[in-house]
This record gives sequence, structure tokens and C-alpha cells, in this order.
Amino acid sequence: MYSPNNLMEITSEKLEKLEQIQENHLKACQNLRIEDPECPRLPGIVTSAVLKFWQPVGIWAIVEIIIKKVVQGALLTDAVGLGKI
Repeated sequence: MYSPNNLMEITSEKLEKLEQIQENHLKACQNLRIEDPECPRLPGIVTSAVLKFWQPVGIWAIVEIIIKKVVQGALLTDAVGLGKI
């Protein structure tokens, strides 16, 4: 059973995670040169193609791995809809 204090802790944790998700989304959009984070589109893709909120973060993570040469190879499994490039 949840107590009022426990519910406040759970709500606080979820708000912190939400803030982190929003911050990561904005940073990824900026790095990918996406002009409007509210309606994220990558330059050069079909105008009607709008990314889901998690996609810029995932795409930027892949770009960072490639740029930093962190790994020599990788297996991309897609359960969140990043799209295949």
C-alpha cells in the first residue's frame, strides 16, 4: 500500500526522470540541428516525416558512438522505433 509520503517520493522521481528526458531531447535536437524540437524533423528527410520524442536522443547516441569511435562494431536491435539507416 502506498502512503502519502511514498507517493510524493514516487512522483518526485518521475518528475526528475521527465526533466532528464526533456533535457536529453533538447540537447539531441540541438546537436542534430533540428530547428523545432516540438516537431522534430531531420534535415533532408521527407517533410511529412516527424520523429517521435525518443528518436532524436537515440539517433544522437548512435552518432556519438560513431564520432568518438567508442566501439569497433555494434549490433543495433530496434525495439523503440529508431528506424533503420
